[in-house]
Amino acid sequence: SQSQSQPQSETEPQVLPQPIGLEGLSKEQLESLIVAAGQNAIKTAIRAVSPAVAQVTVTIEQEIFNPFERFFSDPWFKRFFGEIPFPERRIERGIGSGFLIEYQGRHYLLTNNHVVEGATSINVLFPDGQQFAAEVIGRDEELDVAVLRLRGEVEGVPPAKLGDSSKLEIGDWVVAIGNPIGLQHTVTAGIISALERRVPRPDGKGYFSHMIQTDAAINPGNSGGPLVNALGEVVGINTAIAAGTEGINFAIAIDWVEQILPQLIEKGRVVRVWLGIYIAELTPDLADYFGLRPREGVLVNDVVKGAPAEGVLRRGDVVLRVDGQPVHTTDELQQAIMFRQVG
Repeated sequence: SQSQSQPQSETEPQVLPQPIGLEGLSKEQLESLIVAAGQNAIKTAIRAVSPAVAQVTVTIEQEIFNPFERFFSDPWFKRFFGEIPFPERRIERGIGSGFLIEYQGRHYLLTNNHVVEGATSINVLFPDGQQFAAEVIGRDEELDVAVLRLRGEVEGVPPAKLGDSSKLEIGDWVVAIGNPIGLQHTVTAGIISALERRVPRPDGKGYFSHMIQTDAAINPGNSGGPLVNALGEVVGINTAIAAGTEGINFAIAIDWVEQILPQLIEKGRVVRVWLGIYIAELTPDLADYFGLRPREGVLVNDVVKGAPAEGVLRRGDVVLRVDGQPVHTTDELQQAIMFRQVG
């Protein structure tokens, strides 16, 4: 009889290719790899979000007050000089950016509030030529965010995907897409320079908090456009430019926008929780007095009479947690309570 070979009881071990080490590469090769990685990240971001970025053109009509109207309308004046026409309205136009998002199966456009503030008409133009009139359905001046509803249905444009700005790290690649100085659909690239920046508002009324700083160029007209990570996700809304500087630009962290988005769309505005307390961070001396570590909790300096916190908190209390989450700074406490449901 013919003998048959017995099958092997164990499979042959598979030899995997070794990862390429960077130790043996020259400086030029390393630089080439880094540049290629950055270019691939930028291309991915552009392909994913670019079709959803629109040019937002606003028209603002303002009545003009004529201090000489009574004088020129006097019959005696008209008898000698006739009718002198004066314009009664002034029309201004502005250009910004916005991007398409999806919320509960419907499409909306996100932009900055200052882009559409005071607008009597709004026109939205997508890169593929689709054009729509739009209206503001929700706005928040504090965060400088507005939501627009398009008068018509966008076809074939995928909405931008919102990412997680809390996962950003300094040095991450980002791309800013928008319409600087009216040049439609311009892309600039850079890195995350800093996080949690506190930036003075252009109107001088307080500060923007929790801003993302980037060196990706953001010029007039970019406002309202998306700041996009290497995965093609929106991580911020391009908002402010540091006057007189180059390479210092800011965006609203998208996590904050997502917290207020349901209220903006459903109610048109944001109702924020107010406790009525004055707070301060724990200095080393105060922490030692309370038997705590520095930055472990927030001190209640005072309670406003008749405020919701009266009878619950009192001067000298230290807030350690909100719903089980530790708070270490005044900003963390404000963030923890700001967007909670009133009542």
